[in-house]
Amino acid sequence: MIVTGGLYREICECPPWDAVYGSGGRAAAAIANLSASVELHTYSPFSRQMTAQLYGQPRVRLQLTPSNAQIVFAYLHPLSRPSVAPTELRQHSPIHVQGDAVVRFGFLEGEAIVVANRAVYDPQTSARPARFRENGSQANELALVLNEQELRTLGQTSDIILAARNLLESEGAAFIAAKRGVNGCAVFHRDGRIDHVPAYRSQNVFKIGTGDVFTATLSYHWAKEGRAPTDAANLASRAVASYAQTKELPDAVSVLTDLSPVAPNRSAKVIIVGSIEALQDRWLLEEARWCIRELGLTAICPDLGEEPESHDLAATAALFLARDNESFERRAEALVSNHSLPAVVFSDRALSVGSAAEQIDDFVTAIYRVCWLALEAQAAQ
Repeated sequence: MIVTGGLYREICECPPWDAVYGSGGRAAAAIANLSASVELHTYSPFSRQMTAQLYGQPRVRLQLTPSNAQIVFAYLHPLSRPSVAPTELRQHSPIHVQGDAVVRFGFLEGEAIVVANRAVYDPQTSARPARFRENGSQANELALVLNEQELRTLGQTSDIILAARNLLESEGAAFIAAKRGVNGCAVFHRDGRIDHVPAYRSQNVFKIGTGDVFTATLSYHWAKEGRAPTDAANLASRAVASYAQTKELPDAVSVLTDLSPVAPNRSAKVIIVGSIEALQDRWLLEEARWCIRELGLTAICPDLGEEPESHDLAATAALFLARDNESFERRAEALVSNHSLPAVVFSDRALSVGSAAEQIDDFVTAIYRVCWLALEAQAAQ
């Protein structure tokens, strides 16, 4: 199987992470756990020997096109918008790839022109995603893996279902797998069917690269093994949970373990409670609100001037951004006890939260956990 995509360095502060992967690199490594033959066609400013040493994936055969700089993605936390360096990138000559089963990711420093029997395309950008066939790429059968914003942009409408219909027709795609954050994935077929694939829980959540793992796993099972699109997407969703839990790329066995699906619901709401006394406290409130909204749920923060209607509280989970016991206990009873809200407390200090809430010291895991609680609360209504 052939993968074409970026091989980039990734750095994260919380939790610490420093690795050379990128979309192409991680996808090729993930497929190498499933397939005996994987090629990665990518750009690199280093020699083959140095690139192989930095990448550290001996089962992946590297096909390198020279570039002028190593690209680095730097994250404060795995859900934050990354800083990318260098800020000005030279565009290099296209990479040409031909094969039976090909995965194509979008690049920052160039592009890949693909000719394949079966191709999977993930543009990897919501800003100005290019169409698969725009650069001359061809496929007898094409699958698109997009997030909802990419689907709206390429489908030229804010209506997701209509956007999918437009894009299936214009691109001649066999299906579209639309990633929907904590609400899982929607698979749009050419015959008009829409299948929903759930997200699966993990005890911890490491977010960097989960989209790459999803696309890689779906690509292998559909383009190489010939599984049905929805079955391939379900295995991909399971692979994401396994990777998010361990930071290890899953194999064919780990994705078949028992996992709890998350019931999707767009109307779930999260109440965020914290402090605005210090700049860092206000920043954390705004960051949590942005992250939850990016994952597809409603986030309401009274401390930032957003007062929810009283009838909304019953369908809501609570996220407490607490520095000490006093700041937690002062407001926990009003929201958690009086309204029977499930709650998560994010704090890096040990607090006496009792049975009212679960304390988590990892920010991204806390965000996902409270979203899952909100979805459960809404489903129980």
